[in-house]
Amino acid sequence: MRRSLMHVTLVFVTGVVPEFAMAQPTSPPARFHTTVSWVEVATGTLDPVSSPNGVLEPGESALMRLSLEFSPGVGQLVRYWVSGVGWLESPVAGFSDTYFSAIATGAGGGTWTLAPSPPEFPSGLFITLPETGSVLVAGAWQPFPAPGQMPNAMNPLPNLWAATWTPPHYTARTAEFRFQSASPAGYLFAEFPSAPGGFHGVEVRQMEFGVVNIPIAPAPASCLPFLALGFTALRRTRRRT
Repeated sequence: MRRSLMHVTLVFVTGVVPEFAMAQPTSPPARFHTTVSWVEVATGTLDPVSSPNGVLEPGESALMRLSLEFSPGVGQLVRYWVSGVGWLESPVAGFSDTYFSAIATGAGGGTWTLAPSPPEFPSGLFITLPETGSVLVAGAWQPFPAPGQMPNAMNPLPNLWAATWTPPHYTARTAEFRFQSASPAGYLFAEFPSAPGGFHGVEVRQMEFGVVNIPIAPAPASCLPFLALGFTALRRTRRRT
């Protein structure tokens, strides 16, 4: 499984940024700061439910969104080593790409559906494991800029990646999704010091992630008191008969 993840990541990076000269970051260390959030949406749509209560119930799916901020920021200098060239120092030009996985506990399976991403930053859902509800490889990237163009310098990047997860059943439990970065976590664009219009791919090895916990209930929480009342009344009726 580990070999497969590395293979897909490397192939995908090569396809997205074939003109990169890959470089190892040194000082300051390049870093991705990420946040992952979720909201309840109607299954099969991206429409938020009318009365969200923080619990996933029948007819609902979880829309997870990943936002990212990178450092050093655009225009700040980063010093890195390029094989066959030596040490270089140049300004960061923008975000290039990132790859990660989400390992599920308590999900019991489920279905993932990629949600639309910002047009400047396409995203992907490459391999899923339906038997565990885990995303093995996912990511987002910025296409290599056209000649004479600079990369999009947006930072932070809100809702860079998004996908919905629909559980296979709504048995009461909490599904935990632990997001982890690939190795490397991704790349930043850095300008060529002596070649205007060219860019290095500066490797990002540090990526901060969190855990998303999604409570699941078999019936809307607002209905539970009525269900309990009905069950009590049924027991009383049986006793009388």
